[in-house]
Amino acid sequence: MNQKRYPEAANTASRALRIAESFSSSDPRVAISLNNLALIYRLDLQYDRARPMYDRAVVILEHQYGANHVEVANVLQNLGVCYREQGQLRNAEAVFLRALKIFQALSGPDALKTAYVQHELGRVYVRMNDNAKALAWFKKACATAKKYPDFRLSDLAVIQRDYENALHQLEKVHR
Repeated sequence: MNQKRYPEAANTASRALRIAESFSSSDPRVAISLNNLALIYRLDLQYDRARPMYDRAVVILEHQYGANHVEVANVLQNLGVCYREQGQLRNAEAVFLRALKIFQALSGPDALKTAYVQHELGRVYVRMNDNAKALAWFKKACATAKKYPDFRLSDLAVIQRDYENALHQLEKVHR
C-alpha cells in the first residue's frame, strides 16, 4: 500500500473477505478482513466505504468476544481515526474514549496501546480548537510512551511535536 495501489489492494482484501465469509458471516476472520479492507478504503479517502466495514467488524467481534475485548478496541481505534480524518470530531472523540477505556481496563492505565489513543484524542481536540484538552492528552501520551523503551522513537517524536504545537497555540491564545 505504500505505493498507493489502493484498488489492487482493495481487490485482494475483498477476495480475502469473501473467503472468510465462506466460514461464517460471524467468524472473527470476517472482522479481521473487514478491518483490513476498511483501512485500505480509509487510506484511499473513501470514508463512506470504510465506516460501515469498521462498524460491522465491531459488531462481529463484540458478538464473538464481548464488548470489552482488545480486538474490539483495535477496530474502534481505527474507526476513530476514520471519523477524525473525516472531520466528525464528536464521533471520533466518543469512539477513542471507548477504545481507551477498554485498553485501560484490560492492560492498565499506562498500557502502551493507551499512548496511541491518548495521542489520537489530542489530535481530535486540536481539530476542535480545544488546545488545553489537546495538551493534556499529548502530555499523557508522552508520559505513557516514555515508560516503554521499545516505543518507536519516530512515534514519540510525532507526539512531542503535536504537544509543542498545541502548547504554542495555547500560548498564542493567552497573549
